[in-house]
Amino acid sequence: AALSALYFPADEKSKSFELGLKTDWLNRRLRFNLTAYHQTFKNFAFSSRSLIFGGVNSGGGNEVFTAAPAIAVGVPAKVQGVELELAFQATPNWSMAAIASYSKSKLRNATVPCNDYNPIDGQPDSVSTLPTFAQVSAATGGDLVQFCNSNARAGSGSPFSATLQSEYNMPISNNIDGYLRGLLTYNGNSLNDPLNAFDDVKSYAVVNFFAGVRAPDGAWSVGLFAKNIFNSQRAVLTGTSALTTSYRTLVGAQNGQTSYRSVTYTDPREFGITAKVAIGSR
Repeated sequence: AALSALYFPADEKSKSFELGLKTDWLNRRLRFNLTAYHQTFKNFAFSSRSLIFGGVNSGGGNEVFTAAPAIAVGVPAKVQGVELELAFQATPNWSMAAIASYSKSKLRNATVPCNDYNPIDGQPDSVSTLPTFAQVSAATGGDLVQFCNSNARAGSGSPFSATLQSEYNMPISNNIDGYLRGLLTYNGNSLNDPLNAFDDVKSYAVVNFFAGVRAPDGAWSVGLFAKNIFNSQRAVLTGTSALTTSYRTLVGAQNGQTSYRSVTYTDPREFGITAKVAIGSR
């Protein structure tokens, strides 16, 4: 019953409060906005990653499984943050804008499924050694899934992030406009699962450039782009525990632990060309 209850979490409910300031300066050429917010959740969909639990396989036998990448559970949580927006029209042809935000999210005394098998102490294991079905059953009193109390971060993203964009455009002829645009995206240091020594992400920035020509009324455009031009490389998500694999032996199907972890990586440097034609009303 404990395991089945995780399959259908209750509806998520949320209350949010915002306090902000919006201003325009220099005949509306300069815009400055500031917002602070506070949000609380009931049944927030929190992901317990690489959860180890017991179950019955397709052949009717007892087996230990790993939920990859995660299993969601509804828990109480809160989020607090602040966002700053700044935009400036330096000249009729040159504009720039920046958005920066800091957001901190945490669970609030949440009961979450966890890997608490070695030792059994109410805390998630720092080393996820795959237990046997008998060990899982004994540790959970037959529930086949273990639970821990948690005040961990509700999200795995960096608390601080910022974007900076600037564009210069000018008419080349009566029917053609040219543009040059740059976009910088910055992500601060990220502290993820405290039990995973490999999933914290150091700060990094990605810079993209765009250039092209277009019709003044938006009927068509042709452009070049260069994404991640400095080839910034980061492993932005690393699996909590080693991956498992199934195999067969003389005594039947088995499930074993490998020496590999799953990794999500930033996209590599990329160059390309785009073309667009609009048909009908615009």
